[in-house]
Amino acid sequence: MDKLHIINTLIEARNDLEIAKKRLDILISKGTKSQIKMKRIKGSIYVYKRTDSSQTNGTYIKKDNAKEIRPLIQKLYNIRLKEAVEEEKKQIETCIAILRETDTSQTAVLKSIPSEMHRYINTDVFNDKDAVEEWRREVYMGNNPIRFEKAFKTSNGDMVRSKSELIIAETLKDFKVPYILHDGIRKNKYLS
Repeated sequence: MDKLHIINTLIEARNDLEIAKKRLDILISKGTKSQIKMKRIKGSIYVYKRTDSSQTNGTYIKKDNAKEIRPLIQKLYNIRLKEAVEEEKKQIETCIAILRETDTSQTAVLKSIPSEMHRYINTDVFNDKDAVEEWRREVYMGNNPIRFEKAFKTSNGDMVRSKSELIIAETLKDFKVPYILHDGIRKNKYLS
């Protein structure tokens, strides 16, 4: 995955968080003005409604009074979720800034080496031919015990077990893609 794609994905995530934050701001502002205070005493939760932040506890609300508890606990949830969204947004912005300020592109790496030395460098280190050569050197350990019952011959003389394998082998050959036959024979002569 290239860096630009990562940055764009992070920007999308940051924008989604900004939308969520605005929605939470609206929900918090439209919600109850009172606050909830909860205490755990001997394993039980006691709920209090505070209409003023100077109140120590507030007015006790019975647990079965959902009509009064629901808006208070929802406001608390929305406030804490907004804080989490803001923190995640800050973290994403930090990541974006770090990715933008560090240029690790091939051009930047090349610029870090004196131009007089560039003629000695093979800058094409990420090419397909190297990957194919590495693949050719790997030892293939086949594990398919199916034997030939019917044999199909490809246009270049390879024997395959089914019409499906025949179609695949022909397509790979046409596109000059190396492949391995069932018996471990590498068919890599198509690459130039």
